[in-house]
Amino acid sequence: MGNQPGDSAAPSDVDDQPTTTKRHNPVRTGEIAEAAFLHKVINLGFGVAKPWGNSERYDFILDNGQRLWRVQLKCSEVLRPFGGYDIQPMYGVYGKSRRVYTADDIDVLIAYITPVDAWYVLPIELIYGRKSLRFYPTGGCKRPRFEHYREAWHLLRPEPEFMFDIQACADPLFSHICHSDPFVAAERGENEGGICFPQPLHNRHITL
Repeated sequence: MGNQPGDSAAPSDVDDQPTTTKRHNPVRTGEIAEAAFLHKVINLGFGVAKPWGNSERYDFILDNGQRLWRVQLKCSEVLRPFGGYDIQPMYGVYGKSRRVYTADDIDVLIAYITPVDAWYVLPIELIYGRKSLRFYPTGGCKRPRFEHYREAWHLLRPEPEFMFDIQACADPLFSHICHSDPFVAAERGENEGGICFPQPLHNRHITL
């Protein structure tokens, strides 16, 4: 984000490749992409914040209720002659060559293909070391590398939590204690000695 080349949601282009679509004002396109991102994630139920200033490598912070994600947003509006939209997961450093993002910089890169309103959710581990990414939201590639990550917002959701109910009865005479709750008894098993085997109580635990 910010004033450094490649640090914002402005279109990410490869300059030495011909294009088939007229480019728009990159600043305005970046602003539109950021507005679309805010609308998208808020409607998905995420909390969202934007860091103050232009010093961070990430554009937004997403809150899923359990953790915070550092998000870099990139967009592309140019369809290449042979198909696909390119995005460069890199940022500029004044007086130095462009660098790829690492886990020290961001947690996830969101790629937004503006002409078709397609979103790709890419963990940093997936793209680490790559200088260019190509997306095929409208087809044109037999094995698109990132199509599995299209609209993969579930990757940013809270991880499921499990609660285990463990009870043991040494004396068979008191084994009724183990199944005093019919719901629990139905979900877990028992052996002849009155020992209750723990089972995750998915339906009884509510994740906030």
